[in-house]
Amino acid sequence: MNSVNLDNFADPFFLGETKEELRRIRQDFHIHPEIGLITPRTSRIIADLLRKYGVDEVHEGIGGDGVVGVIYGFRRPESGYRCTALKGIVRS
Repeated sequence: MNSVNLDNFADPFFLGETKEELRRIRQDFHIHPEIGLITPRTSRIIADLLRKYGVDEVHEGIGGDGVVGVIYGFRRPESGYRCTALKGIVRS
């Protein structure tokens, strides 16, 4: 197992250079929007990032384009976190 060290996530300075990478990813998602529940490109990018950041298991295709990352060694194994990438269209 290649567990991610979660101790630093509480530190606001932990992101360091990652903050710029996350900004670029957010901008990319806005440049290449996927509308509705069909999001293969976004899901692929998220899965690749989870692997890059050392998440122990990455499962793709959950309920369609869903992605699940599993991190072992968590202090409270019953804990779970859910994140969604919701993108909306602004209509004028």
